[in-house]
Amino acid sequence: MFSPENLSKIMRLDWEKDKIVPFSPYHLDLCALNPFDKKMLRDIPDFKKRIEALSENSYAFTAMSEGEIYAMFGVYPMWKGVAEAWLIPSAIVNRRTITFHRASLVFFDHAMAKLELKRLQFTVHSANVPADTWAKRCYFEFEGNLRFYGPDQENYKMYARYS
Repeated sequence: MFSPENLSKIMRLDWEKDKIVPFSPYHLDLCALNPFDKKMLRDIPDFKKRIEALSENSYAFTAMSEGEIYAMFGVYPMWKGVAEAWLIPSAIVNRRTITFHRASLVFFDHAMAKLELKRLQFTVHSANVPADTWAKRCYFEFEGNLRFYGPDQENYKMYARYS
């Protein structure tokens, strides 16, 4: 259902060049993080532990191309019919924008079908403009602002897709 090999096939990634592998918190150290996530990792003391805990209770993966990490992502089931998606893109994800954007759309559809979700949601930091734009391009609907929500006590936006 969610094996890296199966996801690579479903997401139409060429195993030789582009592939999905199991996520490891160690990938955070290997990834060329974008400026926004680098700041989060630096400013939130337990950020790495939070991601590690989240990944232990979710379907968590790393997208790679030619040996480089492009994104770390997953889906955390909250309760029957509802899950939360998470994503940490690398600073180089724009090198393979079309490939990984198409793969993301397929992943969201696959996760919703396999987990029998009525709702797939995620939050975006209000200062993270690229993530906000990407959420809309992935057909997530803006639901509202979450004031003082995140671990940094900043504002976030809630997005969701429905089946």
